[in-house]
Amino acid sequence: MAKLAIIIVSFGRFDLTKQTLTSLFDCGIDNETTITVVDNGSQPELVQMLVGFRDKINHLILLKENMGKPYALNLGIAAANETCIVTRKTPPDYYLFCDSDLLFVDKEWKQKAIFTYQEHVGLPLCALSLVVWSSHPTTDIRKGVTTQINVTPRWPAGCCLLVSKEALQRNGLWDTRRLIGTVDTSWLRNACNRGFIHGTVHPVGLVRHTGISQRSWSLNGFTPKLLP
Repeated sequence: MAKLAIIIVSFGRFDLTKQTLTSLFDCGIDNETTITVVDNGSQPELVQMLVGFRDKINHLILLKENMGKPYALNLGIAAANETCIVTRKTPPDYYLFCDSDLLFVDKEWKQKAIFTYQEHVGLPLCALSLVVWSSHPTTDIRKGVTTQINVTPRWPAGCCLLVSKEALQRNGLWDTRRLIGTVDTSWLRNACNRGFIHGTVHPVGLVRHTGISQRSWSLNGFTPKLLP
């Protein structure tokens, strides 16, 4: 079974963050999956909630201030890649980069997501979004033997991205000079410029993006907004 590291970056949005973690845990976590949560300086109530999940979270990193999403993602990658002589953990084969406003709706999401990625990796695929975006045209559907993906346009969306270790190594880490509004799209656009393809599962999503209207960053000034 493929080793998967789930990396979640949180900042405020208590109810949405709790929904994300609860729905993820309700699907079940196998022994080949680790969960890393990096909190970007949230309020004490949210931090206390995260600590309450400590028996289910492998790496819980609590930052005193918001260092930006790219910094938190890279920190999560470093933690997930750590090997330990005690637990005999080894680096993952895949990473799932998650925002904190998701709802996992399919209990077999991991198996389906990785199987879909593997069927289309020869495109080559840099990332697979587990969310279906209604705003994306469906003019470039790639069919595998049993699965299909929708190749996204020039400005692909992120929020729940499955990435192989090979694609991450070739495309590099997140750019810490960028903040919300360009974090995911910039990483994916850079990958596409290097010849990769980004797609979404099609036609049914495995995860729902429920907090799209509650942004924790100002799109005008790119400053953090600590929402309740």
